[in-house]
Amino acid sequence: MICDTFKNIGLYFKEGDALHTAVTYARDFDFSIPDGEYEVQGRDIFAKVMTCQTFPAPERKFEAHKKYIDVQVILEGKERMDVSIDQELEVTDEYDKDSDFIMFKSDDGYSSLMMKPGKFVIFFPDDIHRPNCNVNGTNTVRKICMKVKV
Repeated sequence: MICDTFKNIGLYFKEGDALHTAVTYARDFDFSIPDGEYEVQGRDIFAKVMTCQTFPAPERKFEAHKKYIDVQVILEGKERMDVSIDQELEVTDEYDKDSDFIMFKSDDGYSSLMMKPGKFVIFFPDDIHRPNCNVNGTNTVRKICMKVKV
């Protein structure tokens, strides 16, 4: 997992790298473009732009992916994202290859990230994470989840 501000992109990736492309696409996203799914480099890099509500953490499950790396960027609002520090979580929903999701039971062994505009977080396939959690109550969030093929 990597969590940082946009000004530090160069510490992690070179221009032209897939993750650099994904982070800069999200950073430079035109807010007037409506929610939806947008291909950046076909299905190798694409963006899911959404407006959603956050939820109390106990109502959210942890998730992981196998085919894609998640690059999450908050455009408006704020949300808490949790990262499991216990890689032995109980599976609640087996891996679905079409949606590239495996879901896990919530657990007390996690660290939290407070996400707001100006920051990015990258979840690699081994990073079990729980997005869309409340920060001081329910929030409306507009965000981009970039998908980068492994």
